[in-house]
Amino acid sequence: METEKFKEEIEKLELKRNKLLDEIIKIEQTIATLKDEKITYKNETNLIKITLRDVAKKYWVWEFEILWKSRKKEIVSARKEFIFLLRLRYKYTFEKIANILWWRNHASILYLYNQYLENDNKNKNSKTKLS
Repeated sequence: METEKFKEEIEKLELKRNKLLDEIIKIEQTIATLKDEKITYKNETNLIKITLRDVAKKYWVWEFEILWKSRKKEIVSARKEFIFLLRLRYKYTFEKIANILWWRNHASILYLYNQYLENDNKNKNSKTKLS
């Protein structure tokens, strides 16, 4: 009697295990197709929004302030990092970044990008000098 119940329980568990394995295979297939998928406009917009949100959180500013014309030091620093990340992560041209920051031209984007790189190099040099 107990052995029959035990066998039934084992069969139920094996069925659940097989269902879970099927779901895992479906998820892995979905991940594989997403990796192969090209970035569409909608995905690209979401990636920009995610990057903007992350930078805004890091600098404790509003997202719209990064996109707006404010010249406050913390906002300009956040804007520089946002530009740098768009260039680094997504290989955007300065002109495309200028289109995202609709009130800028590509020359001002290039200027901010170079400032960010200079400040980054200064910080690295000062850290190496201290250690």
